[in-house]
Amino acid sequence: MAGTFIAFGLIAVGVVSILLGNFINGAWFIVIGWFLRNVSEASYQQLLSRSSLEGAKVADLVNRSFEAAPPDISLSALANEYMLAGGQRCIPIAVAGEMMGLVTMGDLKRVPREEWETTSAFRAMTPREKLHRVDVQEDVAVALEIMARENVNQLPVLESGRLIGFITRADVMRLVRVYSELGGTRGTSAR
Repeated sequence: MAGTFIAFGLIAVGVVSILLGNFINGAWFIVIGWFLRNVSEASYQQLLSRSSLEGAKVADLVNRSFEAAPPDISLSALANEYMLAGGQRCIPIAVAGEMMGLVTMGDLKRVPREEWETTSAFRAMTPREKLHRVDVQEDVAVALEIMARENVNQLPVLESGRLIGFITRADVMRLVRVYSELGGTRGTSAR
């Protein structure tokens, strides 16, 4: 609130300066005021997001509907059968229920399209060891921090070391949006 008030004050001083003929100083006041207003708005949105995520666990948002693919499936079949037909953006590659890695849209884009028919999911996947993941009992804020820091859109969610689903940035933003529409009152559960 204080930042917004000061920002509008600087913009007003800038407008008055321009009207009095001091164009350069007035323009600077307006630019600084505009910048301060944007910073204060971003800080407010970050505070709102943090408060709406407070106490929410990954377990509240984990999407458990996914289908794993075998490692020997071609990228062409993976894209058609799992991504296009199944609506999955990232596909776990598993053998006997044990996740070996993930194939994401980014992994697909790294392989030239003419090689999709002859390239296996195993060759294109990001191995499990290189994946950023989160435990089901972790706070949602921690998951969002990992996604932002590592620039990923989804994280595999593990329970006792086994994949149980995914949490996405869209899931987290949906929670924040619902929280703000409810006027900032979060119930006992984020579901």
